Amino acid sequence: MKRQLITALSALMSLSAPVVFAADMQTNTASAPYPVADAFLGERLYPNEEAIAQEMASVIEATIRKQYQAGNARRDAHPKAHGCVKAEFKVDDKLADRFAKGVFIPGKTYQAWVRFSNGNPDPNKPDSDGNERGMSIKLLNVPGEKILASERQDTTQDFVMMSNPAFFLKDPSNAVAFFTALGSDSTLAKAKIPFILGAHETATLLKINTKKISNPMQTRYWSGVFNNDE
Repeated sequence: MKRQLITALSALMSLSAPVVFAADMQTNTASAPYPVADAFLGERLYPNEEAIAQEMASVIEATIRKQYQAGNARRDAHPKAHGCVKAEFKVDDKLADRFAKGVFIPGKTYQAWVRFSNGNPDPNKPDSDGNERGMSIKLLNVPGEKILASERQDTTQDFVMMSNPAFFLKDPSNAVAFFTALGSDSTLAKAKIPFILGAHETATLLKINTKKISNPMQTRYWSGVFNNDE
C-alpha cells in the first residue's frame, strides 16, 4: 500500500529540510525496522516491498546528495513550503462508529500544525507553474504507542495529503526505475520515463503536473491511493 511504503521510506530516510550532510556521514538504513502491515485495516505488503523501499531510499538519497553538493539539503518531495499554520483539528461529533478509531474520537479536538507545500522538486520554480500541492497535518498531544520504532513514545501523529485523489504510480513495481530516471542528469534517461510509467500513469502524472492551483488553502486534498482504479 502507498501509505505503508511512504511510512517505510520516512523511517528509512528521516529527511527534513534543511539537512546537513557531514563529510564522513555513513548511511545505515538497515537499522530501521520495517513497519508491519495492519491486518485489522486489511493491509498487506506488496511482494518484495521492504527491498523496494530500501532501494528507493538509496536512490532518493543519492539524488539529494548530488543535487545539494554545497552542504545544506532540502527534502526530496515538496521541498518548497507555502507556509505553516497553527490550527485546531476537530473530529466530527457525529462520526460513524466504523470510522471512530485511533485519534478519530467523536468530538475530540487536537491542537495541530499544518504545512502547505508545492510538489515541484525544484524549490526555485514559481508557484504559478502547474504542479501538485501538499497539505501535511501534525496533531499534538496524541497519547498511545506509535508505529515507527524510532517514534514509539512520541505524542504527535502525522497525516500527509495531496491535491489529487490518486498517486500517479499504480504500484511500487516501477517506482525505483522512475525515481532513478527522474534523478538522472541524462536527457535520454528522462526521455524513458513515459515508457517506464506506461500510458495511464503518464497521463495521470501530466494531469497532476499541469493543474494550476491559485490558492493552496482553497483546494481539496486527499490521502492518496495507488493509481490502479481510474
